[in-house]
Amino acid sequence: TTLLAATATLALMPAANAYEGLYGAIGAGLNYMEPDRDLSNDGPNGTGAFIFDSDADFDKGIGVYTAIGYDWGNNFRTELEFAYRNNDFRHIAPDGAGFSGWPEGTIAGDVDSRSIMLNVLYDLNYIGNDSGLTPYIGGGVGFANIDPEFAGSNPFGAPGPNPMTIANTQSQSLFAYQGIAGVAYQLAERVALDLSYRYFATKKGNYAGTLNGAPANLDFSYHTHSLFAGLRWNFNAPPAPPVQYKYCWDNSSVP
Repeated sequence: TTLLAATATLALMPAANAYEGLYGAIGAGLNYMEPDRDLSNDGPNGTGAFIFDSDADFDKGIGVYTAIGYDWGNNFRTELEFAYRNNDFRHIAPDGAGFSGWPEGTIAGDVDSRSIMLNVLYDLNYIGNDSGLTPYIGGGVGFANIDPEFAGSNPFGAPGPNPMTIANTQSQSLFAYQGIAGVAYQLAERVALDLSYRYFATKKGNYAGTLNGAPANLDFSYHTHSLFAGLRWNFNAPPAPPVQYKYCWDNSSVP
């Protein structure tokens, strides 16, 4: 009876005490923009401009983030995240209808995003998991300043004239959203290694650029996939472990 009681007590004990309090996080990694991001001119806005509906491709880039959050001690966390992402332009594709676009080598520039996001995260703490691994999922909403800064000159462009040029230096602040999945590995009492994936996107922006030197409205969509590695540390000490009791055959107990 004593052995059965002790076994049942241990089986119901959580693996660790839940942390509650402030934490900070930093991370960096690879930022991948989805290929064939929509880039179009929604109509001429001056002499020499023309209408096109095409796609833009980008090189792999970098991303960094920092966050401050609060762990509520019930598997939920909320945090304020600041992030920066950058990718270089590769080309603007032809549209198959007489539009040549700007092939690789005829366009240069990059797109930056600077975002502030409010995230809600849920830690999947498994009872009896002594591996130190804690998977988590979550999402966030906020705003991002998207800055596609580029210039292209295609000497054999169509529909012309040649060289056919495009440029944009305007940025926009847009509504942003993201989905998050990751895993934390406890390195020390207050420090964890944090590996995460983020799908980050904004609503489509409209930018005042130029085509062949004439004003034109350029529509551009922004969607990225980020793989980050970072550190998360708790500002407060974890709570003291609760006292465990052993129950004896006569219903008495000892700590």
